[in-house]
Amino acid sequence: IDTRAKEFIGQLYGKVASGLNPGSFNYAFSAYVDTLEPKAVEVKWEKEFAGVPCIGYVDVLEDDMITDLKVVKRLGDIENHLQLDFYSCVHNIEHVQLLQLIKHKDPARCKIVPDVNRRNPALLEPWLNYLVGTVARGISEGVFIPISPEISWKCGPKTCQFWKDCYGAWH
Repeated sequence: IDTRAKEFIGQLYGKVASGLNPGSFNYAFSAYVDTLEPKAVEVKWEKEFAGVPCIGYVDVLEDDMITDLKVVKRLGDIENHLQLDFYSCVHNIEHVQLLQLIKHKDPARCKIVPDVNRRNPALLEPWLNYLVGTVARGISEGVFIPISPEISWKCGPKTCQFWKDCYGAWH
């Protein structure tokens, strides 16, 4: 990996890892970054799904792999990672990777866990059109489907602007 790409990926992971003990981050990052072979990093994409303009950014784009970087307390599930579905479809790349930096106060226990999976971009496009179209119709019709903190980290007084009108109003 060239120095410029390594520095850029470090900055990108640094954005994601804000608030993390720098020793933990540096220890885990240095153990894995040299395995990446980026063609580009932080790649913007724009595409319409079901007539709805969508925009996103791929963290690391390689010739045959798309990598998304996350900082987590516990491992996420690559099988149900909708963000990677969009990336795979937009860039027509089957192989996707979720690199999860597991936070820990002890730098020796902080590590990056790679999880690789395959997607079928041709099958994803109809699904994503259906999904985006359904959500767009719901929004335009005023449909609001509440969730709870048990289902999503996004459901909370600091993370959701609708907290006081939704879950927070009932609890």
